[in-house]
Amino acid sequence: MNRYLVIVALVLPLLTFFEISQSNLSNAQTSNATATDCEKGVAKGLNCNVKALPYKLEKGKWALFVDGVNGTLNISSVKDDKINATLVGGVMCPESFPCSVGGSFDKQSGKVSFTTHPTLPTLVKIGDKLDQKYTGYLSSQVMGVDNIVHWIIGTGGSAGQEFGWFATIACLINGCP
Repeated sequence: MNRYLVIVALVLPLLTFFEISQSNLSNAQTSNATATDCEKGVAKGLNCNVKALPYKLEKGKWALFVDGVNGTLNISSVKDDKINATLVGGVMCPESFPCSVGGSFDKQSGKVSFTTHPTLPTLVKIGDKLDQKYTGYLSSQVMGVDNIVHWIIGTGGSAGQEFGWFATIACLINGCP
């Protein structure tokens, strides 16, 4: 009999904890919007929202994948919706001559737009014909207890050629390294 009491005494708090955790998780994943928000025609992604929270673009080294080539997007600053960064990867942006990146970030929509410009001396001579324009949208997902994974997914183009790209960075809840 005592054995059963000990098991109940140990299991009951755990069940309560998991029930509260699941409840908090469900609330975190559920929009505060109601069906009437959808009826008003206010939608964002898979949810209906009246008030969208502002997005935050993290500074740091983002793992980058552009049309089959790995690289790094190093965002050094995001100030007044302006992005300053460098891009390393492929033939046009080697580590010794990273491409310069300048662009903008919309906090309300999560839209990221930037242009890369090669700094490799042999390519600089060609001018802005090799500049590439990137557009994407920021999305974030809580992973586990204290990690957030951020993605920017979009398309880019140069000289009539389009390509897909994405960048990702994993951070702790309190910020990126």
